[in-house]
Amino acid sequence: MSISAAVAELNKEIAALGKTITETQKTQTRLVAHRDALLKEDQTNSGGIVPKTGKPGRKPGRPAKKAVSVEKTASLKKAAAVKKAAPAKKTVVPKKRTMSPEARKRIADAQKKRWAAQKASAKSE
Repeated sequence: MSISAAVAELNKEIAALGKTITETQKTQTRLVAHRDALLKEDQTNSGGIVPKTGKPGRKPGRPAKKAVSVEKTASLKKAAAVKKAAPAKKTVVPKKRTMSPEARKRIADAQKKRWAAQKASAKSE
């Protein structure tokens, strides 16, 4: 095969690739337009609300506080005043549990023994 024949064949392949690239770009443009149209239609059908997607596995955040009317605020204050006027219940606070000094020493000695064993095994390796 001569060089001019090889060049002509390469030119044909380059032209075919160019045609394929052009067709692929047209298809991409058509698909993007179709996707955008579907998204626009979905937004109009759902009232313009687009669901937010957070990180997977996460719970939604704390909801925003709702506005409270002036009348409701006044009634809440009255209810709080009535609550304060009621006699307070006596709450029993449980006694704090403490550990004896002997028990604390036994735990500390056991932990020191574990550390020494771990350190000895690390040295032997």
